[in-house]
Amino acid sequence: MSSVDTASDGPSGGGRRKRKSHTTQIQDDDDSDGRDPSDLDGVEKQRETHNQIEKRRCEKMNMYITELSDLVRKCMQTNKKMDKLTVLKLAVQHLREKFFR
Repeated sequence: MSSVDTASDGPSGGGRRKRKSHTTQIQDDDDSDGRDPSDLDGVEKQRETHNQIEKRRCEKMNMYITELSDLVRKCMQTNKKMDKLTVLKLAVQHLREKFFR
């Protein structure tokens, strides 16, 4: 048998979800955990698919931050390499100065 612990996100319903934790109780006379083996394959496929999607998302984000970094360095007239946070900060600063003053 397995039990699932879930956490509510509070009255607003928004925010981050906590991961479900699975605990399995050991049974003396039965090796089965009560789950269909074909369901495990489906869960593994879902996890792998999700991991691939997340990897592509991160790769795209990094690609755009690199492109933005190149643009920011040209505007700042510098060749030094910048971390992601600095790139975003300088890009926002430049946009504010250029368009919102």
